[in-house]
Amino acid sequence: MDIKQLADQVFTIPIQGENAINIEFECIQDTPSLFEALLELFTEGMKIKHGDGNKNKVDLLSLTQNDFLEMKNYFKSFKINLFYHVFHLQQLETLTKNLYYIENRLKIDDINELFPEKPTNDLLINYKNISSNNLKDYKFQLQVKDILYIIYFSL
Repeated sequence: MDIKQLADQVFTIPIQGENAINIEFECIQDTPSLFEALLELFTEGMKIKHGDGNKNKVDLLSLTQNDFLEMKNYFKSFKINLFYHVFHLQQLETLTKNLYYIENRLKIDDINELFPEKPTNDLLINYKNISSNNLKDYKFQLQVKDILYIIYFSL
């Protein structure tokens, strides 16, 4: 069964209890491949649950905290912990001392209210630059306008 078929089976039914679904990735030999398979499963699941009419695109900026929580619960049902972080690029400027093109600069108070988490350097390492056997070390980053989304997993 490929990832798309698996996503159709998992994300088209209501969330099952924690550890209720047994999924094995038998053909996957290494951690980077497992990460990429889980990332693909996450992407397909997001398309199913939150995609546009054609289920091809997801407007991440329209998603709520509850939408991400729903995805976390789906992943928990098959024994995978899903982590996500959402940051404003201005928070990264403070951390990295780099300047980013930012469409809508916010006041510090607004950033602290809308984005209470603080980014850390380890979250910003591109997963393609990692050579670890620890799944949690592999982090995917996606920037949409002034927002950076970071997704990663653990067993």
